[in-house]
Amino acid sequence: MSTLRVAVLFLSFLVMQVLQAAETEALFSGATGKLTVPYLRIGNEIYYVEMDLVDPVNLLFKLSLNTAVNITPNSANAAPLKSAIWGTWSDAKSSITFKDDGTYRVTTTAASGCPVGAETGVYQWESSTGVLIATVLEDANGACGFSQSGGAKRLSVDGNALIYTHNGTSTTLGSTQSGSTAKSTLTVTKSGNGAGSVTSSQQPGINCGSTCSGEFASDTTATLTAKAADGSYFKSWEGCPDASGPGGSLCNVQMNSSKTVSAKFDANLLTVATAGNGSGTITSSPAGINCTGTGAACTFAFNSNSTASLTALPASGSFFQSWSGGCTSISGNGGNICNVLITPGQSSNVTVTAVFMSSQVSVSTGGTGNGSVTSSPAGINCGAGSSACTFSFNSGTTASLTALASNGSAFTGWSGGCTSFAGTNNNICNILMSPGQSQNITVTALFKLNLVTASTAGSGNGSITSSPAGINCGTVGNACSFSFNTGSTASLTALAAVGSTFQGWSGGCTSITGNNGNICNILITAESSNNVTVTAAFIRNP
Repeated sequence: MSTLRVAVLFLSFLVMQVLQAAETEALFSGATGKLTVPYLRIGNEIYYVEMDLVDPVNLLFKLSLNTAVNITPNSANAAPLKSAIWGTWSDAKSSITFKDDGTYRVTTTAASGCPVGAETGVYQWESSTGVLIATVLEDANGACGFSQSGGAKRLSVDGNALIYTHNGTSTTLGSTQSGSTAKSTLTVTKSGNGAGSVTSSQQPGINCGSTCSGEFASDTTATLTAKAADGSYFKSWEGCPDASGPGGSLCNVQMNSSKTVSAKFDANLLTVATAGNGSGTITSSPAGINCTGTGAACTFAFNSNSTASLTALPASGSFFQSWSGGCTSISGNGGNICNVLITPGQSSNVTVTAVFMSSQVSVSTGGTGNGSVTSSPAGINCGAGSSACTFSFNSGTTASLTALASNGSAFTGWSGGCTSFAGTNNNICNILMSPGQSQNITVTALFKLNLVTASTAGSGNGSITSSPAGINCGTVGNACSFSFNTGSTASLTALAAVGSTFQGWSGGCTSITGNNGNICNILITAESSNNVTVTAAFIRNP
């Protein structure tokens, strides 16, 4: 194809004036009949213009203004840079690199027949027409690059091949694009009290984890996937323009500039606590919680969509009473298992509480006498100088309390929460420790004194002594009352003073023996009155 440089003739005087002001040249192609003005300055703007030859004799050309392309750098109307040509294109003779900042580099090899070197400059390219306007800044390859004069320069992309056309001749500059130099940075951050990772579908790229930023070719789409770690769930994106996928876990980012996206992960925290006046342990399945009330083992992060089963185990002397809080369902013996369905999106801290109560027995003694109470199983030893009067017995067991009267006293009965009675005179109180019963069962052992009181009467004088010893009353002393042991016999002997005679007994003698019936025998039984009274009568001798 031959090209003539001709003087430009325009049909319009106005266009001619503009062209003259532009001080540029036109390029004519005889093959196409087109006159090309590749760099036409009109005022402050630059245009690429093509005109058709309509009168070969007079060399008249037709200008269609709607085909003019504004190629003014940095103009609001300037044809934008297109990412289709960004990158490095190569063949055996040369390589061309176009950058997104509007600069280019042409490198020639010895196979090109040109000096080995590089040409650098700035460019404008309009993708719709393919017009390339290159301004050479440095030429070291002998005008073998875009610095070649004459004819229109065009670029087009066919698949992975870049086609360069100059003066009607097309050359495939490279069959592969070795990598775009126009890249934008995508940065990922993570928030929330949970854990997880974010990866990009393009690798190498982002694997955060450890690599939380990456460069992606401009005007491409980076797809991020958020994956929660065990014990956490993905909650949301921040800064993501297009979320999709299951639970919105995919984020599609158009890389037309550097971007920052944040993925929020929350933990599926389950916290347990104990309450009540008892004690116990809470364990979980799957393992993770082993809690006695407080401490680190009372909170654990369980996997999403799993079920955490919590089991309440009372300590010795306590029983499990109930659950409160976030149980999804309750099962097990006595409802001691709390099942919690771990659902993504639930509150970041689900709390459940196991209530343990003490199976406590409290013992006291009462009455006018004295005695003690012991238990089987051991735990209570109350009264007669001992103060272990309260104990927590295991649920499901029977606590047997035995009342033992002190010397001079007798056991008379129980009051309070005995389940059943056994032993001599029902001195054993059995208490069945049933779960759910009152947290404090109280019983009282009643004791009375086996008190014998002696006195003298009549006109005479005398004394009364006892066997066993304890009473010495009358002319010889004033110990007129004493508490004798249950089951024993107190024998009281009346002795008349000089000048007096023993006359007889009145009161609670069980039997009378001795010389002149002067001995009063009293059988001491538990059923005896709290106070047995007897009187020895003496008369004065004439």
